[in-house]
Amino acid sequence: MDYLDHIVELREDDMVPPTAGIITKGEAHFLKPIHHAQSLNVPTLPPISFPRNFDPKHPPDFLKASLMNWLCFHYYWKSWVHRMAVLHQDTWKIAGIYEAILSSTYRIPKDNGLLYALVERWRLETNSFLFPWAEATLTLEDTLSLGGYSALGLSVSSSMELEELNMLENDLNNVRLELTRTKDRKATIFAWFTRFSNSSADFEHEAFLTYWLTRFVFPNKSDAIRRCIFPLAIQLSKGIKIALGPAVLEMIYWDLRVWKAAMVSLNQPRKGVKLTMSSPFHLI
Repeated sequence: MDYLDHIVELREDDMVPPTAGIITKGEAHFLKPIHHAQSLNVPTLPPISFPRNFDPKHPPDFLKASLMNWLCFHYYWKSWVHRMAVLHQDTWKIAGIYEAILSSTYRIPKDNGLLYALVERWRLETNSFLFPWAEATLTLEDTLSLGGYSALGLSVSSSMELEELNMLENDLNNVRLELTRTKDRKATIFAWFTRFSNSSADFEHEAFLTYWLTRFVFPNKSDAIRRCIFPLAIQLSKGIKIALGPAVLEMIYWDLRVWKAAMVSLNQPRKGVKLTMSSPFHLI
C-alpha cells in the first residue's frame, strides 16, 4: 500500500467556486484524521530563547511590541457600525465581511505573557507552533471562523474597471488630499473618522469601509488613510467578495517571524529597535 493511502483519502464532495457561482460535485483529496497519537514522533523542544530573568511585563526595549491591530472597545466606532449595519448589512453578508465588521466592535483582553509564550514556540523553519504534544499553526479556516475574513473572492490586489467605481475612488482621494493639507500633514484615521462618521455623505459607506480596512484589517505604522485601500473598500461596498483571509494570514505569519527573529537575538545588543505589529494577533 502506498504511504499516501495511510494519510489521504479520495472522495467526492462539494466544489465551491472562488467567486459567486454554482456549487458542483467533484473528486478531491482529504487528509485523514490522526487516530494513533501514541505513534507520533514529536520533535524535542529546543531550549527557551528567554533569559532567566525575562519578564513579559517589562521586556527589553527592542522587544516591546506595539500591536496596532488589537481589538479594543470604542463606543463611537461601535455606534457607527450599528448605524451602517442597518443600511448595509445585506451587502456585507454578500461580500463576506459581516462577521468581520461586527467582531471589530468587541474588546478582547490582551495577555502579554501568553503572547510572548506563543511567539517563543514559533518555529521559523516550519511556520508553526511547536508544543510538547505536537505542532500546530493558524490556517485559513481559523481566519474565517475566528475573524470572519473570507477565504474566497477576488485578490486584494484586484483592480477596478467600471468608471463609476473609479469616480468614487477620486472622491475619496480628494478628501484624503484635503486632510493632508492640515497641520498633521496626513489623513489620519482619527481625522477620517471625524470627517465621515454621522456625515450622511454620498460615499459614507465607502469611507466607513476604508476606515475599517485601515484600522482593523490592514493598519500601517503611519496611522494614515492610504489610497491603495480605496479600491478594496469600494468593491466591498458593492457586494464584491474579496479574499481577505489569505492576506490577513500572510500578515500574521510575517509578524510572527519578525517577532521570533528579534527574540532569538536577545543576546545581541540592539538599541533603539522597536517592533510594530500590524496583524490581528487576537486571532492567535
